[in-house]
Amino acid sequence: MTLRKRDAISHSTWNKVAQCYADKFMPLGLYNETYDAFIAAIASKDNPKLLEVGCGPGNGTKYLFEQLPNLDITGIDIAENMLALARKSNPSATFLKVDGRDIGDFPTTFDGIFCGFFIPYISSEELPKFLSDAYHLLEPKGILYLSFVAGDQDQSGYITNANGDQMYFNYHKKNTVLNLLDQQGYALLLNKELSYTNDSNPPSLHTILLVQKRNTTI
Repeated sequence: MTLRKRDAISHSTWNKVAQCYADKFMPLGLYNETYDAFIAAIASKDNPKLLEVGCGPGNGTKYLFEQLPNLDITGIDIAENMLALARKSNPSATFLKVDGRDIGDFPTTFDGIFCGFFIPYISSEELPKFLSDAYHLLEPKGILYLSFVAGDQDQSGYITNANGDQMYFNYHKKNTVLNLLDQQGYALLLNKELSYTNDSNPPSLHTILLVQKRNTTI
């Protein structure tokens, strides 16, 4: 199956499950401590400018706004139904239909880039370019937040919900991601693992990395 076809299947599923996803994750507080670390890292800026990649229904956006109301947030997602929910929950933010792999086309820079579980939906071949594009979009000392499920790339494949809808999920080795970040020119601020429990699956470890752009490109 081609990557284009695989993406089309995943994007269709995201549109279908938008409301269910919002209902499930909007009240979830598991990641709040790491969100707070991200907020603390950008809070010294006046009206910090933030790009949220893979914003979904705006659950992360909502929490960030509640803690730091002076944020200037642009959220992007590929699923129209996710964006509609995000706009409803966060009327003061800007939301655009943009594939996160295309952030290199943005004409402006940001104080922070927030990627809550976006990189599980790009391949290991696409990851280096994404991290490089994010680096060049960040202001000096800008902050990048990443979360993902660590694992071998050969574990990647389709996941299927109870209704038979599918999406392709990519695993990335944590050490590989850390090495890519270091090579690109990021300094590590936070490396945390959280246990996430899903009613229908065994608990899994979710990795959260917070990094800062160094002064010079490597």
